[in-house]
Parts: sequence; C-alpha cells; structure tokens
Amino acid sequence: MHKHVSHLTKILLLTVPLIAYADSNAVTNATTTVENTAKTSSRYATDTVITAQVKAKLLAEDDMPSTKISVSTKDGIVSLSGKVDTQLQASKAVSIAQSVHGVNNVNADQLNITDSTSFLQDAFITAKVEGKIAQLSVDRKINSKHDLHVETTNGVVHINGIIGKFDDARVVSDAVKNLDGVQDVKLDVQVTK
Repeated sequence: MHKHVSHLTKILLLTVPLIAYADSNAVTNATTTVENTAKTSSRYATDTVITAQVKAKLLAEDDMPSTKISVSTKDGIVSLSGKVDTQLQASKAVSIAQSVHGVNNVNADQLNITDSTSFLQDAFITAKVEGKIAQLSVDRKINSKHDLHVETTNGVVHINGIIGKFDDARVVSDAVKNLDGVQDVKLDVQVTK
C-alpha cells in the first residue's frame, strides 16, 4: 500500500502544476479579453463623444450648413460627408473637426461643394462685393481694420473674416444686398477689439 500511495503522490505532484498552469492561462486569456473589450468600449465611447462635439461646434457656426454635413468617428478619425456651399465652409468644417480633443485625423473625401450653375456670374458678384467693401472702407462707412474673405455660389454671397466694429457687419450686409445679382448674404465675421 505504501508503494500505491507513493505512486498516487507522484501523479498528484505532476498534475497539480499542470492544472494550475492551465488555470493561470485561462485567467490570463480572460483578463486579456476583458481588457480588450474595455478598450474597444472606451474607444467607442470616445468616438461617440468626438462625433457629438464636432456636430455641436459645426452647429455653433453662423455660416455653416451643419445640417447638410454628416459626421462619424472611428478610432479617432472623423469622417465628414455631405454638401457645403463654398470651399471656405469645407475648409472650416475640417478645421473645426480637427480642433476637437481626441481627433487623430479628419477625412473629408465625401464632403462636396455645391456646383455653381453660373460660375462667371458668381465671380463677377464676388468682385463687385470686394469692390463695395473697399469703397465702404475708403468712404469711412466701415472701419478700415477688416480682413474679409468673399465667396459667391449661385448668387449667395458668403462673407467671412474679421471686421472692425459690430455695426460694420450690418453696413456691409446692407450694401452687398443691394448689388445686382445678389440673392442673399451670409455673414460669419468676428469683431476685432
């Protein structure tokens, strides 16, 4: 019987470490799975927050057709799609998206700019608007401290940039609305101090 117990002891001594090793591998694998799931869930939550923040920032912009822009985020990469009226709006949308904390990159391959049905007429309107702004400055109807960018698409004039006084924005808008061919004026200006 002593020999039988000794043989059983040997078997147990050899088997217990194997069982412990197998259990430790199972624990390690389970821990790794839980950690990966947590990372994936965390990344998904972060992506959701990034998407919400980009959408909120786009909505806050005055001259941004944010309802025409779709935003999605995967692994910190924001994708913008839809249609904007001007190249300036497209650039601004990308800039806004990239400015959000946690964004690694912005893909705007699917963000399109509305085609002008009358490119030459829009170019003339833009030239007239730029001339009118210069005239208002020379005639001292607006502060000379301004840096405005003008784009026109299908008769809709988009004026973006910096202007000297708050009242100057109204003066510019009223003057531009009276120019031939202008359908509407969209202002997105900041006042310098």
